[in-house]
Amino acid sequence: MIAEWIMDCMGWTDVWYAHPGPWRTPKRWHAGIWTGPQLDLICVRRCDTNAEAERCLSPGASTILGAVLAAYCKARELEGL
Repeated sequence: MIAEWIMDCMGWTDVWYAHPGPWRTPKRWHAGIWTGPQLDLICVRRCDTNAEAERCLSPGASTILGAVLAAYCKARELEGL
């Protein structure tokens, strides 16, 4: 419920489980919103260009809660720029 509450407060609607292949990588969960010119990148805020979206990409984590907390920290960090 904590993850859902943070996502609601941040206006995020999406959680993605990246599956790059058969290898086990620990940081596959990402939280945020699908954005960018082609709506193909999950970021911590809405972005109009690919360059902006690359800077705002949601960080990965091994759990959904971890991904939401990492994304929250990144969003706060970007606000300070």
